[in-house]
Formats: sequence, structure tokens, C-alpha cells
Amino acid sequence: MKQFFKRFLKKNKWGIFFFSFWRLISFAQDLVWPYAFSKIVNIMSEMPQQWRQAIFWTVLITINAATSDFIRLHSKLGLEKIASKLKINLATFFCENTKIKRNKKTGEAVQAIKNASEEIQNLVLYYKENILQLPICFVIIPLILFKANLDYLSLLIIYIIIYLAIDIICTKIYNRKMKKYYETSEIFWGTTYRKTPDVWREREDGDTFVQKIEKQGDGHYQADSLAMQVNTRRWTLLQVLSSITIGAVIFFVLHRIIYQGTHVGDLILVTGYFQKTQETLNIITSSLTQIVQTRLSLIQLNKAVKIK
Repeated sequence: MKQFFKRFLKKNKWGIFFFSFWRLISFAQDLVWPYAFSKIVNIMSEMPQQWRQAIFWTVLITINAATSDFIRLHSKLGLEKIASKLKINLATFFCENTKIKRNKKTGEAVQAIKNASEEIQNLVLYYKENILQLPICFVIIPLILFKANLDYLSLLIIYIIIYLAIDIICTKIYNRKMKKYYETSEIFWGTTYRKTPDVWREREDGDTFVQKIEKQGDGHYQADSLAMQVNTRRWTLLQVLSSITIGAVIFFVLHRIIYQGTHVGDLILVTGYFQKTQETLNIITSSLTQIVQTRLSLIQLNKAVKIK
């Protein structure tokens, strides 16, 4: 398996690097608008006679948004093609180089292969869509807030630490629930794949099969429901934390504007970048979810088949 990925990465390294680089550029461009918009507000509220500078920043925002869309869409297309190629090559690899283990039934092994293939592809697509954004946001946003005011950066760091602590704890609980989900998924779908053709050909008693599959289906549903409940509570807790934090930060900046004469544009600057940070932290949460699912599907795959 490791050799397969090494060969694939070696063969496609330039495409991955090229499109990832432009994807990073497009993510960096998305961080321009809070800074530029705060500049426009400060100019028009404090120095309206310098309106030409406000027009300059407006033109810059427009050009930046247009070029960002172009770069984002074309880099996305390039990485999607690579992901599609990986899916096909991975399916071919499983067909040619795996063998079902003796203690596994054929249908369960097929479902394990299906789960692993889908989760690996999803992880690659998620890398294309979101993971590349993480280094950009966690470098540029702190630097901008540090330049604006050290207090803003301190609040951001506290928010990130609390968010990640909650997320890691909840992810461990989610991992346990998803393990049960994959086990029941293999049993339910494996039985369906294996027995349904026999029922169609009347080689299997239909009533017995229905009772068995309904029982397995109930078990799979319960495992799926528990995993979804844990994940929903996890997301709810994190989003409530984010909303409260952003609200508190807005009050903090308003206090500075009223009593310390801080620039009005700071309200847009700080709120915009805290919201961008929330989006980035949400990406981490989704990434952890995808990593858990991919890891567990590969563990189940290893139990079902072996590499020749």
C-alpha cells in the first residue's frame, strides 16, 4: 500500500505541487478583503479628503476577487483530475494485489474495500478543497492582528486553544462510535451483497434472509445514529463557542472605540479575521472527522484482505 502511494505521488508530484501552489495563492487572496475594507472605513470616517485612497483600495478588492475566482476554479479542476486518477488507480490496485482473508466473508471484504476507496478519495478531495487553507490562515491572520494590536492576537490565541481542546476530546468519542459504525456496515452490506442474488434465484429462504437482514440493518442504523449524534453535539458545542467568542470580541473592540479612540475600521478588521479563523478551525474539525473515517476504514480493510 505504501509503495502504491509512493509511486502515485512520484508520478504526479509536479501536478500536485503546481495546482496546490496556485490553490494556496487563491486562499491568501481571500484574506485581503477585511484588511482592505477596514482601510476604506478608516479613510472615509477620519480623512474623507483622501477619498482617492479609498477608491484605490476598492479597485484592489475588486481585482483581487476576480483573479482569486479564476485561480481557485482552475487549480480546483487540476486537483480534482488527480483525485479522479487516484480513485481509478486505487481500485485497480485492490483488484490486482489483494486477497481475501480466510476468516472474512466475500461480501464483507467487498464492503471494506469500497469503504476504504471512498474515504481515501474523500480525503484527497478534502485536501484540495480545504486543508491547503490551514497554513495560510494560521500564518497571515496572526501577523495582521499582531500588527494591529497585541490584545487582538491574545484573544485569538485563547479562542484557538479552547476550540482545539474541545475538538480533540470530542473527536476521541467520535472515533469510538465510528469504529462500531464500520463494523456494522461491513456485516449489513456484506450480507446484502452475498445473499441477495441467492434470494433472487430462490436458492435462499426469503423469510429467513429478511429477518436476518432486518436485524443487521437495525444494528447498523443504531451505530450510524450514535455516530451522527456525537458529531452533531460536537459541532453544536464548537459553533456556540465561536459565536460567543466573536460576540465578545465585538464588544471588546467597541469598548476600545468608545473609550480609547481606536479606529472604527478595527471592528471590521478583527471581526472579519475572527470569522476567517472560525472557518479555518471548522476545517480542522472536518479534517479530523475525515482522518478518523479514513483511518478506521483502512483498519477494517486490513482485517478483511491482505496484500499479495
